[in-house]
Amino acid sequence: MTAIIRQTRHALEERLRRTREQAGYAAILMALLVAGILFPIASFAVDVARWYVEGERVQAAADAAAMAGVTYLPADFSSASAEAVKVAGKNGYPNSGTSTVAVTQGVKPTQLQVTITSEVHNSIAASWGDDYTTISRTAVADYNGPAPMGSPCNTFGNEPLGTTTYGPSASQLSIPSGASCSSTPQFWGSV
Repeated sequence: MTAIIRQTRHALEERLRRTREQAGYAAILMALLVAGILFPIASFAVDVARWYVEGERVQAAADAAAMAGVTYLPADFSSASAEAVKVAGKNGYPNSGTSTVAVTQGVKPTQLQVTITSEVHNSIAASWGDDYTTISRTAVADYNGPAPMGSPCNTFGNEPLGTTTYGPSASQLSIPSGASCSSTPQFWGSV
């Protein structure tokens, strides 16, 4: 029986000795895991977040440029294009350097399409040779002209006939081109 106890005791001491020799092994593995996998993933997230932020800024600038330039359409595309490029520049994306602004007419003659392309410097991805990422966003604006509201005739009620002594003897209505206005539309109002 004492032989069995000695063997068991010897086996336990051997295990404790091996455990003491392996102390810190998990810490070394964890350090390698963090340095080799987690840090690169976390640092790559910095570049990805920057791309998303830049994409939102580029989209906002493209939207503003398209809305500003579309007011010149359909009659004056060159002024619309110049205004769109100017507004894009005011929003931080001039048509030079690391950003370009392309202005084209949309599918309809009242549509203006603005595409802004920007190059973003990568912080982390540059370490493996990917120095820049290109972000491009497009906006399309459509111009709807003023909608006529109500009657083109500037009258309320019938226009009384006057005489040479007591007022105008002819109609005083100013009639817009293309409209048919009567001096007696048979509308009456009461107070």
